Amino acid sequence: MSKPVATDLVIFGASGDLAKRKIIPALQSLNGDGGRLRVLGAGRSDMSREQFQAIVAQATNSPELAAGAEWVKLDYDAPASYAELRRLVGEGNSVVYYLATPPKTFAGILDALSEAGLAGRDLPGEHRIVVEKPLGQDAPSARRLNEQLKDLFNEDQVF
Repeated sequence: MSKPVATDLVIFGASGDLAKRKIIPALQSLNGDGGRLRVLGAGRSDMSREQFQAIVAQATNSPELAAGAEWVKLDYDAPASYAELRRLVGEGNSVVYYLATPPKTFAGILDALSEAGLAGRDLPGEHRIVVEKPLGQDAPSARRLNEQLKDLFNEDQVF
């Protein structure tokens, strides 16, 4: 039997209400499937790794999942601030980026992921992205976001 592929789940906006109330609690059931899930919280909040681990532990009742959790403070629009995230994301791991942030931040996050070498069609491993609705502030911004997503990910990688 082959060893399951490790998955890094990077939650942008992980200190926000949506992540704390809905996304992180749902991870409890995912971690029990035999896979190796690691949660990487990313956001603008001044938070320590230990503080984020406490949030994950409380929300999931999973000390194992919480023990592997990491926190990365970054500026969504500044690719240079993504260096720590790049260091943490495992080479060849399956990576899921979850944008639990306001729509106005999506374009900057996608640009920074691309410039930091964390998103693109030719990267090793399996990369996917989940974008919370609404997609953009209006129809033109939604179309721009859709084009940006198509440039970085295949259609079957976008959720």
